[in-house]
Amino acid sequence: EYTGIHLWLDRLVEWLIQGKFYPLFSLLFGMGFAVMLQRGEARAGAGGFVAIYLRRLIALFAFGLLHGVLFYPGDILHAYALGGVVLLIGYGLVLGLAKLRGGRRPHVRWLAIVPLVMLVGLPLLGGIGYTAYELAEAKSEAAVTAAAPAKPDAKPETRPDTTPDAKSPAEQRAERRARGQKAYDDARKIYQTGTWLEITQLRWKELTRQMSLFAGFGLQVVLIFMLGAWFVFSGTLKDIAGHRRLFERL
Repeated sequence: EYTGIHLWLDRLVEWLIQGKFYPLFSLLFGMGFAVMLQRGEARAGAGGFVAIYLRRLIALFAFGLLHGVLFYPGDILHAYALGGVVLLIGYGLVLGLAKLRGGRRPHVRWLAIVPLVMLVGLPLLGGIGYTAYELAEAKSEAAVTAAAPAKPDAKPETRPDTTPDAKSPAEQRAERRARGQKAYDDARKIYQTGTWLEITQLRWKELTRQMSLFAGFGLQVVLIFMLGAWFVFSGTLKDIAGHRRLFERL
């Protein structure tokens, strides 16, 4: 793990470069979805657009799998394809709601309000919850230590390590870091000295692990997709000069 100045440099690169890369591409994906939706509805109707866009998502997902297995396991294209399926489901819900409202679709402003509220609120609530958990764990450890002082004439008790509950949170975190470091070292060794088949198998394992995390980071991706769609449906993208300051901040 990074420490000292290296830790701060890593965080700075994550915030200014890598952390900005994914949101921008997600915005562009959402914009592309909105543009294709408008053109698809005009040419083939809602059903025709869904069929065409779904085929494109399947192709994108397949390309992402090939890219992840053969070249880079950190592929993001498969996640975009899955997020696109979520957009299609949301589009279907909008159409269903419009039928119930006599053809009136929800106002486009909700494409901006919902993502902004969730993107700001969820990390805030998560940070508050994690901080409260850490404080409660620290208070619990302090209470246990104060209630059971060491006896000078007795041998120190050996706490059994047969179950995870017998270990303190600090010990559990240390074990997780150790397992993570071992996995990193093993993967690095395979990439340096392994055969093509071993490297491909490792990439597949890493890619499937990343895909299993989609339920977590995929929500953020879809929310940013929605913001990108808002730029198109609201007309903001057509008036770039009038919204220059907004685009400069992005």
